[in-house]
Amino acid sequence: MKKLINLILLIFLLVSCQEGLAPIEKAIIKGKITFVGALPPDSLIKDLRVVAFNNYPPRDIVSEVLTGNAIFTESLLPIKNQECNYFIEIDKFPSTIAYLVVARQYGTLFEWDVVGIYSNDTVNYVPEKIVLSKPATINIDFVVDFNKKLPQPF
Repeated sequence: MKKLINLILLIFLLVSCQEGLAPIEKAIIKGKITFVGALPPDSLIKDLRVVAFNNYPPRDIVSEVLTGNAIFTESLLPIKNQECNYFIEIDKFPSTIAYLVVARQYGTLFEWDVVGIYSNDTVNYVPEKIVLSKPATINIDFVVDFNKKLPQPF
């Protein structure tokens, strides 16, 4: 009887797992942010994150995050030695990142601006798309100048 119960439990576990114990494969976007020029006072950098939006232009940060159309890093503060590293993990494939930015919170919870854009266009800053069809590691570095006004999507 005990062998029968063990066999039933084993079959149940094997059927119910269905790759549940397999590692989750993720894509990683990572890199370094280098800050040029003088940093604003701490009172004007309340938070700093890299955000990957599926939509461009994004409707707004809050709705994009709530609907799962934006993935963001943990806070990148404090900034040390005029640079910091970041990484974002993405586990849905295929996935397209239409807008990858460095975003700064400068005021209340809803006061953010874009201070870095992944773009090869240094005039109009048209964002570069990142298409992820499978797990991979992509290195993207940013140079952020807080004195340079970038186009804002909102």
